[in-house]
Amino acid sequence: MKAPTDRLSVEIWQDILLFAIEPDVGASVFATTCTASTFLHFMEQENGSYHEYTRRRATLRQVCRAWNEFLQSTNSWWIHVHNPDSPRQTIVLPSIPDQVPTVKRLSMAIPDPKCVGPSVDWASDLLRRSQAPLISYDVNLPLCTDPFILCRKRHEPHDFLPAVGSNMALRSLRIVFPPLNRCRSTSFPQLNTHFKNLVSLSLCNLVMLSTQELRLPNLEFLQLTRSMGVPPLPTEGWDLPRLRHVCFDGILDEDYVNTLLNSLLRYASQLETLFLILWGPWSDLPHNFWDSFTALQMLGLPHDQLNDYGWGGWTTTPPRTHPFRYLVCRHCEDDVVATVNSIRSMWTYHEDVALVIEKGTLEKYYLIEDIKEEGWKTRMTRSNGILPGRRHSLGLAPVSGNS
Repeated sequence: MKAPTDRLSVEIWQDILLFAIEPDVGASVFATTCTASTFLHFMEQENGSYHEYTRRRATLRQVCRAWNEFLQSTNSWWIHVHNPDSPRQTIVLPSIPDQVPTVKRLSMAIPDPKCVGPSVDWASDLLRRSQAPLISYDVNLPLCTDPFILCRKRHEPHDFLPAVGSNMALRSLRIVFPPLNRCRSTSFPQLNTHFKNLVSLSLCNLVMLSTQELRLPNLEFLQLTRSMGVPPLPTEGWDLPRLRHVCFDGILDEDYVNTLLNSLLRYASQLETLFLILWGPWSDLPHNFWDSFTALQMLGLPHDQLNDYGWGGWTTTPPRTHPFRYLVCRHCEDDVVATVNSIRSMWTYHEDVALVIEKGTLEKYYLIEDIKEEGWKTRMTRSNGILPGRRHSLGLAPVSGNS
């Protein structure tokens, strides 16, 4: 008698094979949005995900000829361009055939300003020859070494973004510059025009020339970072009807945060995730915070904020019927056990709310459930940023407090 698996169609086996490549990488390396439970992993996806993805593919290709041939046919789904030899500040760009199979995700880590132009031209040529629309584009770019005045006049978005064209229907865009960037710029009207299908948008350390209107009807995920300043505040000209996940990171003070929260009130009933990475002290949550942000499941704040006994967030807590489930302590530089003990002494949230600690590096998250219980160490598990859904245990092996 044949096994049940022998009766599965080839298409089903191919779907299973593709799924097998990705489980430790995330829900999907081609995802363009997230949930509150996968927000941390989605926000931090970088080169590590690509290396794990290729490692799994290489392993599965050795199983049999059929698997090898099928996986070879998907080689172009994720193209990652980087400099494998860090002392050499160059990039070797592969040759492009006349017709390129599907490219779902294109990522580039460009090491030197002289490599930016050739890399962008290469990417534009690649996308023109691709047989299907690009879904995700993410790029890490270097500082410009030219004088500031010359740069400010010269650098437009097309200088560092490939010419995807309106027919490419790009859904995820992530641009990262170093903190000291002063001349690489864009504007929200440019994004509205050229990337109107975006579902997720991450802009890190770009100079924003025009910020009054951000109109992206499908956008769900928004990350704005200015390491040496502040991101633009939402205005009445912003129209993001599907916004669900938000991260603002910069030198944010209390006035900025309060203004930001007031500006986000129009989205409060749908926001599931809110990260505020501020530098200065923030005395209190607005008194109506939990009554306004009725869909919020995850709130992320920096380590110093949550270790402040005077923070009003310890007295303004959500009711038990609220969907809130995760309080995230970001940029923790202290020992995890010491941090947990410190926060535990102030903890005022009910038992269905868990603490998540980010320990400095990618895939270093610690989930602490039932933090008020005496045996909290047995409820601490390490995660890559993918957390369990509401009221579900993570199901990972516990880690010791010194990990």
